[in-house]
Amino acid sequence: TLSIAGLWPAGRRDIKTLMINAVVSFFATIFAILAAEVIVRHIGHPGDYLVATLVDDPVLGHRIEPNTAGHDRRGFRNGSTADKAWLVAVGDSQTYGVSASLDKAWPKQLEDQIGRPAYNMGIGGYGPIEYLYIVENETPKLDPSVVVVGVYFGNDFADAYRSAYSREHWKSMRLSNVPRIEQDNKTDNLERKDDKAFGGLRDALARQSVLYGMVRVNFGHLFQFHEGARIAANKSENEQFVWVDPKEPDIKTIFTPSHRLDAMDVNKATMREGLRLTKEALLRMNKHLVDQNRGFLVLMIPTKERVYCDYIAKQGHEVPRTYSYLCAVETKVKEELSSFLEQSGIKYVDSIDALQKKVVEHEKIYKQNDDGHPLAAGYGAIAQAVRNALETKYPNLLKSKEAN
Repeated sequence: TLSIAGLWPAGRRDIKTLMINAVVSFFATIFAILAAEVIVRHIGHPGDYLVATLVDDPVLGHRIEPNTAGHDRRGFRNGSTADKAWLVAVGDSQTYGVSASLDKAWPKQLEDQIGRPAYNMGIGGYGPIEYLYIVENETPKLDPSVVVVGVYFGNDFADAYRSAYSREHWKSMRLSNVPRIEQDNKTDNLERKDDKAFGGLRDALARQSVLYGMVRVNFGHLFQFHEGARIAANKSENEQFVWVDPKEPDIKTIFTPSHRLDAMDVNKATMREGLRLTKEALLRMNKHLVDQNRGFLVLMIPTKERVYCDYIAKQGHEVPRTYSYLCAVETKVKEELSSFLEQSGIKYVDSIDALQKKVVEHEKIYKQNDDGHPLAAGYGAIAQAVRNALETKYPNLLKSKEAN
């Protein structure tokens, strides 16, 4: 049987129609996605959804390319490039605000709480060596009254060692009896690559598509726990273990004790050296800021694992041996660093009490996977701890700037 046109048999005509419909549908879908991408770029701030584009830097290892992925012309995560700020926050991804929108990172929440302009100079992958450079070379451009430097126990000591012993710019800070690193990775070489499905494609979309970022941020939590639990099931409990709050089952997360311990255990020579370098960097920062008549505050940021240690212990839950050891090691390192800061006359604040209060109140402050970055509520607790410290340690400075 021939078609009406007499050219295609009926069966072939059906196939041709299906092919045409498929092609039209494909291009219509592509057009719809592109149109949606344009729309969401005007609705949302790209910096809340896109992963930063990094460029090489001989001193810092890497920088964020200015004016990309929602970052300002200096390459920092701020809504606009300020010429002056009352407070500048310096740190790594915990200060940058990974896992939260731009206005929910702790520097911006602090800005709302104190009513003073705050500028965020946090960048993921940085450590105490990079903080020193930023404090000495970048913060003066904004003429701040106070500089807050966030020290994250999860990887800052490892980062300090890596930076000083892999880049020639910092060779004066090395000790002769400590082994050098032959190669530096511009991203944090202690952040593990997970086994997520289609990881390469998802990472590429995370850097380029705001639409994908919106979907990931707003709906990714629906799959985080199950995907993380699947991965954890193939690892030992010392590497990863799933924890669910027995009093509030909706509060659940995944801990990575051995990973955190590797970057913190000062019984290892490299981590002991990292802690020494951290102390030296903080001393130099303090001298630089005091000489400029600026306030200086060190913010201690604990690991997710340490935040939950006391609560889990009080519940009497059995945990892997490495987790218990991590809790003890981090507590000991914090005590050593606190003692050093007190003896050096450097003001500091420990944010762990504010975070632990949220845990007791059964509030979600971390993702349901193995990510160690706080959610907005966690960053809010950190901001509150900094605010309280500023009111206690710099009351006159706050009062003297009320007119600004």
